[in-house]
Amino acid sequence: MKNYKLLLWINQSNGDTLGIIPLVQALVEQYPDLDVKLACYYDQAYLLEHLPVEIVPVQGNYRNMAMRTVPSYFLDKVRHIIDQNYTPIHLWGGLYNHKHTWQCQVKTFNNQCQENNIDIILEDSKFGYIELPFKYIHVEKNAIYVESCQPVSGQTNFQFDLYKMSLMFPNVNYYTVGPVNFQAKNIFDCSKMSLIDLSNISRKCNLILAKGSGPFFCTLCEENKNKTKALMGLTGGWKYKFWNENDENCFLLDTEKEMMDLIRPINRGAI
Repeated sequence: MKNYKLLLWINQSNGDTLGIIPLVQALVEQYPDLDVKLACYYDQAYLLEHLPVEIVPVQGNYRNMAMRTVPSYFLDKVRHIIDQNYTPIHLWGGLYNHKHTWQCQVKTFNNQCQENNIDIILEDSKFGYIELPFKYIHVEKNAIYVESCQPVSGQTNFQFDLYKMSLMFPNVNYYTVGPVNFQAKNIFDCSKMSLIDLSNISRKCNLILAKGSGPFFCTLCEENKNKTKALMGLTGGWKYKFWNENDENCFLLDTEKEMMDLIRPINRGAI
């Protein structure tokens, strides 16, 4: 194999950035002698620092659609690395209208290599879970993880009525991603925690209620593979928000009643 020098880069939201973690790990495992750097937004760099490659933080804001849709805004900031004969490899699956799955993440990388005449093909036979660093955080029993914040990409308008949920199921402890404007003994506001913190909280929860953004993708570790994960109210083309299309424990739900039916046995089992 030639002595390729690759500059992997991602200029998208937190979910997209989290999705490249297992890909980079697989690339290093399959091609250990490859010269790789990884560029991402400065505010997201902490999510990738545990990977065995050099992280190149770039100033910018993933919420700025211009920075996400015009590659030159990002690439101009890493031009000095490209000029060192590093080939830029864009890891965003949207380039090819790929689904948000592990297999499609690998396809994106392979497509980019082919287009840049890089003789590297990554395999997807070993499933890529999104693993973030372990951190001990105490979580109460009978816990549910709730991605109650509003997604940046706007794939759903579903609203969790946490006040109602706390009253209907008092034996359940809710760990909420979005801020909460009331107090209840079974509501834990995690809105100021990092995605690494949230990932570790999710490992101790019985159920994951989500909207398909970064706070959902940070839960997709191997430890959570057999847990029920419900994506609420996804619309139109967003209904493919599965990391694993064969995951029998991941559901697309549209109504509050469907969601309550998932919570009820957890509440009953705590009595």
